[in-house]
Amino acid sequence: MSDGQIELSFWVTNVDAKIEAFKNREAKAKNTFVLSEIDKAVAYKFIAQYHYLKDAKFFAKFCYGLFIDNVLVGCATYSNPQGIVAMKSWFGLENDNQDVLELSRLCMLPKLNGTNATSYLLGNSLRLLKSKQVKAVITLADDSRHVGSIYQVCNFKYYGLT
Repeated sequence: MSDGQIELSFWVTNVDAKIEAFKNREAKAKNTFVLSEIDKAVAYKFIAQYHYLKDAKFFAKFCYGLFIDNVLVGCATYSNPQGIVAMKSWFGLENDNQDVLELSRLCMLPKLNGTNATSYLLGNSLRLLKSKQVKAVITLADDSRHVGSIYQVCNFKYYGLT
């Protein structure tokens, strides 16, 4: 085994230990994770591996990654709202309104499901979007898969079924 492989093995084990410490409430999110904007290709690869929609196409405008020791453990992507008349019918806005984005994918490493890591990623990525002059974010929950609990936790307003 080369030194690079030994170092990588230690690195992954260290990340696993930090995840366990976080899950056991021995470490806080702000001391465990780092959030930063990431390349679309990195986001797409992570989402294809861990999101239930796998490699279903979407068009991200902004991508944010949640990291532990430079290892990507979560991802949120934001896009221009899809659909020819979505913004007009929902809010009376034109579809080319650049102040409103759609949360197109939100995805975590399965080990972190059921923790507040997802709300940490979502809440902090929304704060970063605000600094980019984004005024609102919309999202849709596929009720055959989930009820959008994370959106409720993060104070999204419910507008009904589409």
